Amino acid sequence: MIGLNDKVTRGFKHPQIARLICPVSWLEDFDQDPEFRQKLADGKRVPQPHDWPLLLFDEVTFDITNLCASFLRNEMLVRAWRMIFQGPSAVDGRTSNKATKHGNALCHGMKSVTVNALAYIATLVYFALSSQEVFSAGGGDNEFDYYEFYRGLVATLEEEFSAEDRSQVIEWWNRQVFLKYVDTLSKTMAASKTGRGLMMVQMRQRDAGNAA
Repeated sequence: MIGLNDKVTRGFKHPQIARLICPVSWLEDFDQDPEFRQKLADGKRVPQPHDWPLLLFDEVTFDITNLCASFLRNEMLVRAWRMIFQGPSAVDGRTSNKATKHGNALCHGMKSVTVNALAYIATLVYFALSSQEVFSAGGGDNEFDYYEFYRGLVATLEEEFSAEDRSQVIEWWNRQVFLKYVDTLSKTMAASKTGRGLMMVQMRQRDAGNAA
């Protein structure tokens, strides 16, 4: 059990959290070498902002040889997004008519996930799982540079990903957190009989088949 206010028990001192925040390029050593895990816990090996942690990837489909396929598709990130942008009642993927407060997404008219919002959520979750007591945007004093981590995520999606790869990430996220909007958009596109509409219908049919 993780203490809500005790960050000393988090980070690399916590076995499950340690693997989540472990850089993917270190996972083999982490899984096979107890001494390596101890070095992480003791702060003798320290990840840098561009050492992407496992947290940024879907743990089920994660493949070190094909990182793009599962990038930013971790369920923990989705739940955090729902909590912050849609409110506690939406964390499990359902909305409640009894909710007394609208989430930030509804209040600000958000109908699609943005690159900056994704980077923001990933940065917040990474900090929440770490043992660092104070959020340090600029790093220094051996503290993690969360601002550089955030900037790296934004740059990866906006500058290094192709338009198609970036679109796939955004559309995957929209299906997770804006299902009502995506359903409406799908029906509109399908009705227009455009190429995009046909593709969206095919994706919905594929997803339904996978869920069956």
